[in-house]
Amino acid sequence: MKIVLVLLFALLGYISVASAACIPKVVCKFTSGQSGKPDCSKYSNGSKFRNLNDPVHYWQCDGSAAVSVLCPAGCFYQGKLESCVSVDDWIWEPGCDPQFMIDDNASSASASSGSGASSAPSSPGTACSN
Repeated sequence: MKIVLVLLFALLGYISVASAACIPKVVCKFTSGQSGKPDCSKYSNGSKFRNLNDPVHYWQCDGSAAVSVLCPAGCFYQGKLESCVSVDDWIWEPGCDPQFMIDDNASSASASSGSGASSAPSSPGTACSN
């Protein structure tokens, strides 16, 4: 009886280790203090990226420039969906730097040269998708 229990526990342990090895692990780089502003010269026009410091804004490539876009009132940007969603539906995701990112601290000149937050006036009942 003891041998059967020992074998059963050993089998369960083996199954749990084997199944854990099949679960993909998301590994990404996150640079503290950076907004995740993409280097849009390396991405397609219209590409969207999460602003790592502010869930109500996201980055969108306009040609080679990264433009900060404001989600409508009551909405946060959901990176996996690449759209703004209701605050009630928003799920926190770990911050991941884009593969090609502009260092927020690289130069004060680039910071003042217009990361320009664009925001359209929102009216009651505005949908969250941008």
